[in-house]
Amino acid sequence: MTKKITAVLLSTVLAASCLLGGCAKKDPQKQSGESTQNNVAAENFMVSDTAPDTNNTAEDAGNAFDNDVNTFWTAQTTEGAMLQLNFDEPTLINNVHLKEDYTYKGGNCRAYHLDAWNGEEWVKVYNSDLIRDYKLCVIDPIKTTAIRLVIDEADEESGENLKIKEFSATYQPPIKKDQDFRVVGYISPGSFTLSAYNPDQQQLDALTDVIFHSFVRWKYNAAGELDLVHPDANWETYCDMFHDSLGNRDINKFISLRNTAGDHMSSDANQRTKIVDKIIALAIAKGFNGIDVNYEHPETDAQWDAYNAFLVELCDKAHVQGLLVSAATGATSNNMTKRVLESLDQYNVMVYDNPKDYKYWHSTFNYVLQAIDAAAREGMDPAKVNIGLPFYAFNTTSTGIDWSNSRAYSSFYSPYEEEFDFGANSSLSYYYNGPTMIRDKTVYTITSGYGGVMIWHVTADTAYANKGSLTRTIHEAIQEYTTK
Repeated sequence: MTKKITAVLLSTVLAASCLLGGCAKKDPQKQSGESTQNNVAAENFMVSDTAPDTNNTAEDAGNAFDNDVNTFWTAQTTEGAMLQLNFDEPTLINNVHLKEDYTYKGGNCRAYHLDAWNGEEWVKVYNSDLIRDYKLCVIDPIKTTAIRLVIDEADEESGENLKIKEFSATYQPPIKKDQDFRVVGYISPGSFTLSAYNPDQQQLDALTDVIFHSFVRWKYNAAGELDLVHPDANWETYCDMFHDSLGNRDINKFISLRNTAGDHMSSDANQRTKIVDKIIALAIAKGFNGIDVNYEHPETDAQWDAYNAFLVELCDKAHVQGLLVSAATGATSNNMTKRVLESLDQYNVMVYDNPKDYKYWHSTFNYVLQAIDAAAREGMDPAKVNIGLPFYAFNTTSTGIDWSNSRAYSSFYSPYEEEFDFGANSSLSYYYNGPTMIRDKTVYTITSGYGGVMIWHVTADTAYANKGSLTRTIHEAIQEYTTK
């Protein structure tokens, strides 16, 4: 049995530096102070000023606290290794930042947790799985004299010991937002039946924008002309149900336009104009104030050229009618022109369905980092970006996108509510985003200066009243980390 190593750095100064790429510089004039409610909870956490035990200091522990990504602390065991960060006095924190040095796919860390010292004992405050390039760990605000990283499992197949490049803790106050942080929710066709559509009203209250999805598609007819079709004969009834469920809420309502599989946007300008005019007329007639385009996806330069021309014409004409336009985009690769990016009101970035990630964990925190880097590289306006959050799981044995191997998040939470692990993102050979991951991603999107998050899809969540609701997790994170 390998001896467990506790790595401790004494009297470490609390770091407040910006971390991995994608961090937006924060204007101190745009931040408020600490919230009273959080401070009460934080004060109650610290029961005394007693410092935790600081024996068994590893020689390289300081490498994790030196703000140098070229140095690292090395864990000497795959289970139970600890790295401890001490403060000179009780310190308020709510964000912990980790960076891993790794070459093995997926990183070497497989499971870890964070403990905070309450003056008498260590209390677990967080747990998750992968660290990799950078991991934001959002915890409830606490005042503490120490926090420690505990490695619960490290990969043994890589032949390399786990290495931590950086470990720091900060307090992030609420950020002032001139505009509401968006929460965009897709409502899928499977949500409706002719007998009933009974959405969770608290979930709807948490949304700023809602998208009536997949009831309108473009398709070439027998004459080779592009036209609008409705795959479900009952779509107009469902549309009425959709509007009735929203009542008089002040919420943006989008009708979504999709392509039929294999039918790409026409290169013929006249055909594009006909589709643009039809979808705008339909949106107005059916009481929508926005159009969402979910084209998956152009494959050639010519198809991208046709699609870009279509989006420009759609935006120009829709804006004249007072309609918003959003478009679904890939997480790491798009060929939208500058004119299109300037014209669109929102980009719904699909940060999921990544078949290349570790064990088909299709929507890791690292994938958000990649998506944000790509958005910046491609010239997307951060204020228009909605980071996609999956409310569903894929089987980890998949080798590609296989919807027959997908399950709603609610199917994991609801039957196992009492023993559900908020920090876990995999269960029964499926990978999903649990509440802890959704909270981390939401807060990272807020603090990085992006406009909102997008949910695919809302009805896959468990009831808002349940503490494990992902919609509730997003809403509570926004309340805690933003202010007017």
